[in-house]
Amino acid sequence: MWHRKSTSIFGIITLVSMVLVLRARTTYSKETRHRYATLISDLEDLEHFEHKFAQNLTHSLIDSKLLSSRSKIRRFVHAYLVDFYQSSGYAKTEHVMGKETTGASNNPICAYRIIRRTTFLLKPLITRKDFLLKFGSLRRGLVKFFWSNGWPIFKDYEIAAEKLLTLQLVHNLEAEKMALGSISNVYSNCSLNSIHCYETGNIALRSKGFALALEWFELAKQKALIDKKASVAFIELLIWTATDGHNLEFREKKKNLGPNLYNRKIRYIPGDSKRAQKVRNIQYNKFKGKRHKSYDEFNYWGLCSGENFQTDEEKSFLFCWLEFKLHPGLTIGPLKMEFLARNPDIVQAYEILQDKQLETINSDARKIVDSSVLLRANSFRSTRFNNLTNAAVIAWSEGTEGHVLSEKVQQLSGLKDISPEMQIESYSFGGHYLPGNDTVHNDLSSTDADPIMSLIFHINTVGHGGYVAFPSLGVAAKPVKGAVISWYNQFPDGSPDLFTNHGSCPVLLGQKWVATKWISLKERFLEQKCGLNPNERFQFPVNNKYLGTPMVTKMDEEILPSPKFPHADTALLAKYSFVSPSGLRALVQFEWSLYPRIKYMYHKYRNQTKGTFREEYDRQNKDVSKYLEEFEKFTGRILGNLDSILNADNKTVEKVALSPLAAYKTTTRFMHYIQNWFRRKPSAKNKLMISKYCLLK
Repeated sequence: MWHRKSTSIFGIITLVSMVLVLRARTTYSKETRHRYATLISDLEDLEHFEHKFAQNLTHSLIDSKLLSSRSKIRRFVHAYLVDFYQSSGYAKTEHVMGKETTGASNNPICAYRIIRRTTFLLKPLITRKDFLLKFGSLRRGLVKFFWSNGWPIFKDYEIAAEKLLTLQLVHNLEAEKMALGSISNVYSNCSLNSIHCYETGNIALRSKGFALALEWFELAKQKALIDKKASVAFIELLIWTATDGHNLEFREKKKNLGPNLYNRKIRYIPGDSKRAQKVRNIQYNKFKGKRHKSYDEFNYWGLCSGENFQTDEEKSFLFCWLEFKLHPGLTIGPLKMEFLARNPDIVQAYEILQDKQLETINSDARKIVDSSVLLRANSFRSTRFNNLTNAAVIAWSEGTEGHVLSEKVQQLSGLKDISPEMQIESYSFGGHYLPGNDTVHNDLSSTDADPIMSLIFHINTVGHGGYVAFPSLGVAAKPVKGAVISWYNQFPDGSPDLFTNHGSCPVLLGQKWVATKWISLKERFLEQKCGLNPNERFQFPVNNKYLGTPMVTKMDEEILPSPKFPHADTALLAKYSFVSPSGLRALVQFEWSLYPRIKYMYHKYRNQTKGTFREEYDRQNKDVSKYLEEFEKFTGRILGNLDSILNADNKTVEKVALSPLAAYKTTTRFMHYIQNWFRRKPSAKNKLMISKYCLLK
């Protein structure tokens, strides 16, 4: 009889195990499976359920003697509970027992531990036969929850680890401090042991993040010597492997090093990587604040860390005001407005949504399970959806909440008949949106798809991080609850305004919920002021008055010569024209004496740079390169050979000076280039500019 009973129990265990395995397999392909590492509401569900399960498991152990000291399951239960209480975010166990939730999902390290624990500790625990015999009721609750929502899979764990690495890269966090539970100087008891550090380094190594991988492996080795949880010999083997990969990558990309490398080859000496510098830090210190698309990544890092790269001149045009006249309803309750940038205008309006409205939008957004269906209908929104990194998108076409936001947009923009469609985006820890532009087609042929204006409503308060960064403008908007950020993405001719490229910074602590709305050209057409110049940007009025466009020179903005003939003094131009051939001959001879020296200095200093530093040199001295190209093209076309211009006779000089096209080009080159070099104050960091200035002086 006992044999028959044990066989029956074993059959039940086998059947349940098979069902669990089948369920785990099917969750890989179903869209309804919870995305624990991406969607914050799913992660909160997992946190709440596990917290309740751990409390019940602890009470069961305390109230009865279910597990003897010789029980095999005791070691597995103990390992799980120790991991839970050590990463709960609280210092003492009794503090956790009295809480309904720990809020661990709002901390990157704690959230990573939750996903890892349920993937590698909890799942193997409940599949054991002795756990079913001792904790049958608790096991049934687990099976029910994960049957409905799906088990965390390895991909969830991998994404969680990648998010930690993203936070480390963008905010330049130290692995050692992160392992101690410190994120942005906010400490918790969620720490990382040698196994966690080794696994994080392994994820970095798989994505060729060699600098981060070596940092985590070195830390894992250091911790393994103390906690004895990981094999030191195995970690040393991985350090050797990462060093090999780093040095190979360094040799192949020596002229174009990426932020994932160190500034030199790593020697096979213990701790040698600690004595090298990360290329990421060198590049950031060199290029931060530079206004060019190639430096957007560095500006993005700095802006996400709280930096501001606007010049004093740019800041002088910024101000706050109370807006009364955009909408009749604002007469009683004006909007609090602020210019974050001018030309292009970036505007932030505060307290535009009330707490009750924000709670309604947030609660309704959490009820939506399948968020990808509505996005496929629109090419622009699906493109933005694909660009979102480790963030979830929830969208709907109609709804009360959409009409509320439409009314607010009407007040803010002065437009009518705004579509109620909106898109909700949720960001858990590390969730971000890389810099880009909301314009896709670059013309007016698809006005329904490309938004001319973007608005981002902040639904909640973010703990740390989550800024909206504009790298080309050197400014970032803080995520203030109830505020909205707005700007125009296009010029009047439909071409994209690349200065409005923007990205959402990674969330360091807490979570971020935003509602995004876009205004198409069709909705704006004939309703607001539009200039006759297709290159003149749209502006935001201040109490129905359009301010003058500030003509500011942004930091390191390219200063290229105008393609039009310069407006100069007529007497001066006559001196270097056919009215005075001697003046033209003198001008040609003077340029021929300058050309060889400018060319020599240009190539001399260029040959002293490599990789990203050469790219910076080429950008700063783009006008010199263009000058040399124009001189060689037009003068060489007449003379055929430029080697003898220093010793040229008068006949050769007149051949150029008395040629109408060549004389015109010579005069304009002086006005466009050489005169600008003489008048422009040289940068202390640009050796070529200093040399040109001294030469002309």
